[in-house]
Amino acid sequence: MQDNYIPAPRECGSLTAAGFDSFLIGGSSTETIKEISKATINSEKVYWEKVRWTTQPQLQIQGRQQHSCVHFRGKLYVFGGCFSFNRKRHARECTNQVLEFDYHEKTVVPIKTTGVSVSLRKSHTAVTYKNSMIVFGGTSENGLIC
Repeated sequence: MQDNYIPAPRECGSLTAAGFDSFLIGGSSTETIKEISKATINSEKVYWEKVRWTTQPQLQIQGRQQHSCVHFRGKLYVFGGCFSFNRKRHARECTNQVLEFDYHEKTVVPIKTTGVSVSLRKSHTAVTYKNSMIVFGGTSENGLIC
């Protein structure tokens, strides 16, 4: 663990429990945040560590906010959310991409999903049920409620 490391203040990130650790993913401060931080609670004290994750060389993983994150079978799955403000489109572009974060290997990769396709959205909720990720609610990038 890194001494004195504390993640930057933010809004609209996710904090997801995985065993005895919790992972803080994304969010927004002055810009959309790309980092992942791990919190471990030991003797009623929280220790933070910045996760140095990797991805495939050809991939560009963007920071995101207003996404959801669930823990399933030893990995975290991040769905949707939005990226930094696009000045040309005058909007925060939403996504329906699913990222798989393997916190043992410290890798992040986009995955292809099966089943019902969920539209681009932000500010939604999600849960795992059996072998599925169920996504509910949120808004599209043009403000329509999903």
